[in-house]
Amino acid sequence: MIETVKDQLPSTDLALRLLDIDEQFVSRSVPIRLRPLEAFKLLHGSIPDGELRNSLFVPIAAWFIERYGQRAKWDGVVARVPVLIKGQVYLLAVPFITGDSTLKLTDFIEELSSELAASLTPEELTACLQSAMLCTSAVHKLYNASVDDVHFSSEERELLQRALFDLENASTSLKATEDTQGAIFSAHAAAEKFLKIGIKRAGVADDLISHKLPKIFEKLVGLRKTYSWLKSSVNALQNLAPDMNIRYRLVPRSTADAVSAIYISLNICSMLAQVWLFDFARGSQNSAFIPRRFYVDGRRATFYCDRLHTTTSGDPAAVLISFGGLTEQFMAELVLDQETSSLYLEITDARESTEMKAHFEKLRQRCQTPIDPNEIGMGIHSTPEGSYAGGMMRLRIDEESK
Repeated sequence: MIETVKDQLPSTDLALRLLDIDEQFVSRSVPIRLRPLEAFKLLHGSIPDGELRNSLFVPIAAWFIERYGQRAKWDGVVARVPVLIKGQVYLLAVPFITGDSTLKLTDFIEELSSELAASLTPEELTACLQSAMLCTSAVHKLYNASVDDVHFSSEERELLQRALFDLENASTSLKATEDTQGAIFSAHAAAEKFLKIGIKRAGVADDLISHKLPKIFEKLVGLRKTYSWLKSSVNALQNLAPDMNIRYRLVPRSTADAVSAIYISLNICSMLAQVWLFDFARGSQNSAFIPRRFYVDGRRATFYCDRLHTTTSGDPAAVLISFGGLTEQFMAELVLDQETSSLYLEITDARESTEMKAHFEKLRQRCQTPIDPNEIGMGIHSTPEGSYAGGMMRLRIDEESK
């Protein structure tokens, strides 16, 4: 039996509440496509993904679809970000997924012909995959922040929402108009808003008029030193838009410059968002790596803190062991500054920690022989556009398992 939208409509009481909420949305000019989620947050607050959230969201979504038609229906795309393929801009539609999924990248690049996809060299495909990896991770962190923005003050929420529009406009306008300056300006504006959210979250209420990212960033780091690892990204984005002339005059910038600016801004915004989400989860801004504890990052990748460490420059750090993942074939040691601990959340639930320990010990028994990451095409890649540990690996897929 096929369930229709009418079958999913809410009760009369909820419908009346939604009508009142929607009238508020109309007065505030909230885009129709965003109204079901915004109404959900007003009614139910922060609820994790799962059956309860779905059961509460369905009647709300059905009411808006009944009222506005397809304009209120979500297409399942978290965000669209640009990718450069043979010098031309395409939009990667990043899908909403739950759990581990194996997807074919070229299926989600809009307007990419099958002929062009088949013609990509291994080098071109690798570059595309690396960009997609960074962007996908970033936009999902931003999506999580937007879903849980009930934790922010009303002023912080407004800045966050405007920043997300800046990022969306940067990508779509670059594709539609090839206005590289406009895309860079919008990317710059998004990062500026996120940095200012950080300042407000530190308890500083005054407005910063400056558009100079390094100046805003300097104030932010003065309030919370753990943000300092973003310095190279902030400086790189500022170099692409050193002043507001990029908005008013001809300031030649290539398409590659514009795409890079969007990636850098995504990195800055998403990393800040992840820090704040973990602050909410741990109930504090204080964080530190502690030996013999388990952690997850924003992608829910799992880590074990093996021991504390001191870098060659004398800074406190820790050795984390990354384990699990797609292949389940190896573990990797990473040396991370303690300042980056705000990007990792300690597993404090006893049952989850016990399960993770059993999985870790089982995998460690199988991984006794050290290997050179270069031998398997793995490595740590770090640029102002983002950092990740990974590489190209070939997996055999049997025809019967497809």
